Parts: sequence; C-alpha cells; structure tokens
Amino acid sequence: MYADEDGDTVIPAIVTDSNGYYFFYAPNGTYRINFSNGFPEIQATLQSKRIYTIYDRGGVCDGVTPDDDALAKHLLLDREAIIPAGATPLITKQLVMPVGTSIVFKGGLGNTVGALPSSYIVKPPTLQGDAVIMQENCQWQGGGGIVGVTGNTGNGITVWGNGVYIDRPFIARCGGCGIVTGK
Repeated sequence: MYADEDGDTVIPAIVTDSNGYYFFYAPNGTYRINFSNGFPEIQATLQSKRIYTIYDRGGVCDGVTPDDDALAKHLLLDREAIIPAGATPLITKQLVMPVGTSIVFKGGLGNTVGALPSSYIVKPPTLQGDAVIMQENCQWQGGGGIVGVTGNTGNGITVWGNGVYIDRPFIARCGGCGIVTGK
C-alpha cells in the first residue's frame, strides 16, 4: 500500500511533521483513514483508475485535423485533458474550459529561442478570437502551450475566473497577447 509514484515501497509508511500533519504515499485508490489513540489506521480499497488521453476521446492531434470535439469531450468526461508528448491538437473554435477542469501537457517545456514544447494546442488563422478561456478553478499544467499559425489574431489564453493556476505556459504567434485577465 505504501509506494511512491513509481510503485516502489517507501519506508517509513506514515510520516508526521512538526505541526502534527500525517503524510503517506500510496498508489491510486480509495482510502479510509481512522484515528485510534492519536494514530492513524488506514483501510485501503484499491481500485484501478484508467488514465485517458485526448487520443482516447477521438483526438487525431496532428496539428491539421480539428480536435475541438475530442478536447471538449475529454474535459467534460474526465475533468482533466491529458495532451501526451508529441500531440498537437488543432482547435478551430474558442475552447471555454468548464469550471474546475485542467489541461495537462506532457513532454516538456518550450523556450524563447525557437524550441516548441513537446505538446501544444495549434491555433489556426481562422480562429480570430481568444483560443482558450479559463473559468474559475481551472488549471494549465506541464508547460505546454498554444502556437498560432501565421495570420491569426486574438489572444492565447484569457482568464475569466478566480483560482486559476497556470504552470509555465508557452504561447507564441497568437497575434494578440499571450495571456489576458478579465472579460
């Protein structure tokens, strides 16, 4: 039951800090934690959890074929859209992220000297407005981004809600601003 992200056993199983907080490592599953005489008793009901990517939701992710429906479906069904390394989904209309959802990019960061991230959303010149709208409590993780095709206008990401988390975004050639806050 006690493991790190790679499934290796971790000793000690339960760790406390100076504030009295308990920490433990465990694989994905459902856990019930009870306290007896000040110590936790952990009962585990392990369940496998399939991790879906945009490909599982119908995405082609070649930067040419529209992936709007696959990305929207992924966010609605899974609450977290995973864009694997090498995937470049094309959006042809503005994507409004539902409240409390996340887009997670795998494969690494881009940089300012021309290297694109391993996964990113493609914004074509026909999409003239903002590419992505982030509502309340949405997250953008993993350093992926939005890369515009020459000729488009509008912004990359527009933040409409509070509690938004944006982790190392890469936004290029979107015509307007990279990230804008407010309506």
